[in-house]
Amino acid sequence: MMQPTRNKVDLISRTCSARLIVGVMLLPLMGDINSVHYFLWLTSQVINGLLYGWPITLILLVFIGVASSYQFPFKPSRFSVKYLLVFLPLLLSLVLLVWGALMAHHGNGKAPAWPANVVGLLSLLHILAVALVMRLMKGYRWFAASVLLFELWIAFFCNLIAAMSVSNVWM
Repeated sequence: MMQPTRNKVDLISRTCSARLIVGVMLLPLMGDINSVHYFLWLTSQVINGLLYGWPITLILLVFIGVASSYQFPFKPSRFSVKYLLVFLPLLLSLVLLVWGALMAHHGNGKAPAWPANVVGLLSLLHILAVALVMRLMKGYRWFAASVLLFELWIAFFCNLIAAMSVSNVWM
């Protein structure tokens, strides 16, 4: 019987550890495993929305490609940690989906208004984050604008799905 090499054992243990850590981190935040499944389902609905609006998605991806061919801030000679803030709206979109999964209203009655108000507030934070990132990305604003437009397109669907989840009013 052949023994696995040390590198394979390390890789397997690191992969299993990473899955366990992610699972342990998500479960207290999400409550139970059903909330995690619901979060993943909400995420799949966002992806379906991006695919449904494929012409806009494609145009925005081409815009990112063209802008990054002219101005790409992540080359080692030009890299700055503040350029990673360009991904801040994605974090807010993730928070929107987590909020939609945590505060989902599954009852027959009218949903409380405050979870939907939080969704609206997180949507406004997207606009503020975009303005902040555009200000910080001096010299790379075309690249930032292209990435941020795509992230706002994702945020649109995250906002839509989270709002439907907390209100239990689905289209």
